[in-house]
Amino acid sequence: VGDFITDIMAGKSAGIKTIAILGEYPEVNRFPLESVEPHIIVNDITEIPNILLQIFHPSFLIV
Repeated sequence: VGDFITDIMAGKSAGIKTIAILGEYPEVNRFPLESVEPHIIVNDITEIPNILLQIFHPSFLIV
């Protein structure tokens, strides 16, 4: 989970699923974060609990 491209790159390098947070400036942050292809992008950290529930639910699959 991170709001910088380096956060996402580090997670992917470690072989883990990544969640990018757009934060206060989504219009500025979206393109750079999308360019490193996080597994999931959320607007803010308050969305993380629901995302984690989806990830760990047996019917949810991130490819």
